[in-house]
Amino acid sequence: MNGKSSNIKITEKLQAIEGAIRKKFANNYTSVRKAFLDTDTDYDGYLTAEDMAKFYGAPVDFKDMQLLL
Repeated sequence: MNGKSSNIKITEKLQAIEGAIRKKFANNYTSVRKAFLDTDTDYDGYLTAEDMAKFYGAPVDFKDMQLLL
């Protein structure tokens, strides 16, 4: 697989994860503040790849989540 094809696949994968996270946020929260506070599981004031992976719940590659953020 060449580099361009690989980049396209990664981009598509990240867009799918982003879309699923957006949908989950939209279905569960009416306030960005509430969503942030519930997602920031270690209460450090930052959303990390770990926080997002826990929120997402589905099996997701941790490196993909880091790239997304």
